[in-house]
Amino acid sequence: MPTGIALHLVMMGRSGFRIPAYYRTKAWKTLRRAVLARDGGRCRYCGRVARQADHIVPRKRGGPDALENLVACCAPCNKLAGGLVFSSFAAKRSWIRARRAPMRQPKMVKYQG
Repeated sequence: MPTGIALHLVMMGRSGFRIPAYYRTKAWKTLRRAVLARDGGRCRYCGRVARQADHIVPRKRGGPDALENLVACCAPCNKLAGGLVFSSFAAKRSWIRARRAPMRQPKMVKYQG
């Protein structure tokens, strides 16, 4: 039996938001893995490593849990967009990119060996 704190984390998730039971099912986990594989494990908004699947049309606005309505994304991009509704994926991506800090490019160091 989980302790009070562990029970809170299971029911509320790490972010403190209540997680619908569907997101703990095998069906959702399989769909999420399929989205991440399709998108190469990269956030479709910023290009960073993705570990989440984002609904283009949010579920609370009637968006389905289907590959056509899901894209791989990183947690910051997913949180930034929240439940906002956009006219298209391109509009959502532009809105997110305008608000995210650009990825830093690694510095090239000349080998002195």
